This record gives sequence, structure tokens and C-alpha cells, in this order.
Amino acid sequence: MDFNEKVKEINSLLEQHNTFRGDCLNLIASENVPSPLVERLLVEDLDQRYGNYSGIDLRTRFTKGIGSSSRSRNGAGTGKATLRRGTIALIQKHRPKLVTIGSGVFLFPQPVRELKEAMNRYAPDSYLIYDAAHVMGLIAGGRFQSPLAEGADVIISSTHKTLAGPQGGIILTNDRSLAERIGPAVAPLLESNHHLGRLPALAGTFLEWLACGAEHADAIISNAKALGQALHERGIRLSGRTLGFTESHTLIPIVDEFGEGKAMADQLEACNIIAGAASVPPELGTHGLRIGVQEVTRRGMTEADVPEVADCIVDALKGDDLEGVKRRATALAGRFNQMRFTLEGI
Repeated sequence: MDFNEKVKEINSLLEQHNTFRGDCLNLIASENVPSPLVERLLVEDLDQRYGNYSGIDLRTRFTKGIGSSSRSRNGAGTGKATLRRGTIALIQKHRPKLVTIGSGVFLFPQPVRELKEAMNRYAPDSYLIYDAAHVMGLIAGGRFQSPLAEGADVIISSTHKTLAGPQGGIILTNDRSLAERIGPAVAPLLESNHHLGRLPALAGTFLEWLACGAEHADAIISNAKALGQALHERGIRLSGRTLGFTESHTLIPIVDEFGEGKAMADQLEACNIIAGAASVPPELGTHGLRIGVQEVTRRGMTEADVPEVADCIVDALKGDDLEGVKRRATALAGRFNQMRFTLEGI
């Protein structure tokens, strides 16, 4: 085996990836880009150290900083959607110990208060967990909902979607007794080590949301709603139309008229527009896409750019001049070359 050639192959694949992504409109709802500050705070040396790190007490200092920043944004220590038919009846019938709410297709706030009231009535010893993975940044920006204040006992979330931090997860609660039970259940029961290298970057992420959060979240939601309206005006059906399409970063276009969801996602990707297939409510159709605007928003997209983005999406779905659509999408991606809502330079 020629090891030098294998190393060159690895480097080439990374270069191809970076070039492709740089030329694309990334509309994947579960991805984002960290700021240069957050990237700089991903500490390579700490990535090699164990959670019981025995140097200076970085773990305690960083986690204290993360906790205080998180409390400021989420009201945490470390019901506006329509209730699904039968949910409260199920709670009354089964009296569950645990109810989890959240979605990978998270368009609107969840009915936290109503669910917690039902749980208190029919299952008073139960716990309500809110999965905020997709909308944690919007919650941090104060523009979605406040799950703990509305009755959730615990928030679980990733830290890299709308929050735009390093890859990982976080658990939040205001209940110290719950935190003391959750902690040892996670480590060492489920994991033997956590990754110290992401803690400085996570602290930097929370600082950026404290500084820029409302503006950041407003821009994401405004762009999503504007893109939903633009797609609707171009004849695309969308889930949530009568409710304003979305109150988050996500849109769900219905693509039955064009083809199967995965095939349409592949067709978009051939035009340098990255999205994913999604299931849709059966009363609306069979095939959908899941589109998120959080990354293109951070890279500089504004409502003024929305018509061009919508035109690219619609023309790609129709199959009209795919090479031409690719050139237009690539040109748009080249314009979205900023990094907004960051403390870089301080």
C-alpha cells in the first residue's frame, strides 16, 4: 500500500467536500455553521483529554460559564400549536410516567402548558421532556417559546442546529433534584467520558446568543416565513400555510406534483441546493421536503434574496434547465459569504 497516496486521497476528498459545500445553498434543517470565534474555541488539545482531566480546573470553570449563559437565555439551570387529537385522552387513559414532545419537523411551538396541565390532572407524578434540538437557537433568542416556564420539567437538545455551536448535546432543568438524578444516569451509566474540547466553544456559542440572539432568531424566522410565502406564490403547496407556513427555521413543501421526496431532494442537490425528504400529513399529500434557512441566514441571506432562492428551488423541482439552475444557485451561494451574529474580533 502506498500510504502517501492514501493521505493524498483523503486530502483530495476533503477539498472536494469543501468546494462542493462552498458552492451550495445548504437548506438542510439540521445543520449550521459555527462562527469563527466558536471554531477557534474548539480546543484541539482538550479533545485528547478525559472528562476527569487533572490539570487546572477548566471543566468546572467552563461549565459554570455555560450554565450561567444558559440560564440567562432559557430560564434553566445547567402552547401555541394545536393539540394532536387524542393526546390528552391518551394521557388520561395510560397515565404515563414520562411524556416527550418535540419533532424533526418543528414548524410551530408545542402546547407545553396544556400538556403539563393534563399530566398534573391525570398523572401528577409524571415528567414532561421537551426535545428542543431543532429550535434551541430560536429559544435562546427569545423568539419561539420558553419550555421550562411553560411547564416542561427537562429540556434536551443538540447544540449544533439553530444554536450553531459545536456538535453535541445538552440537558437543562430548573429542578435540582432532577439534575442530581439525571447526572449519574448519564455518566457513568451511559457514557464513560465526555469531550472537554467542545466546552470552550459551547461557552462562546452562548455568549454570542446573549449578545446577538434576538436579532439572529428574528432573521431566521423572517427568512423562513418569507421563503414560504414566495414558494406559495410560485404554486408550491406547503404544510402550515393557514398558520403562516412556520414560526421556526423550517418549511415543508409538498412535492407530490413533481415526484417522490427523495428523488426531488436528489434533483435539488444536482443543482447545488441541499435539502432533505420529509413525510407530510396524509391529508396534504405523500411526498415532501424539509427545508431550513438557518445556515444561509447566518451566511448573509436576507428577505431581499428570497425571490431568487425560491425561483431556484421551483425551477429545480420542475426540472427546467438544471444546469442553469445550478449556475444560479452557485452564484447565490457565492453572495452568501458573510458570518453574521458573532462576537469575532473582540
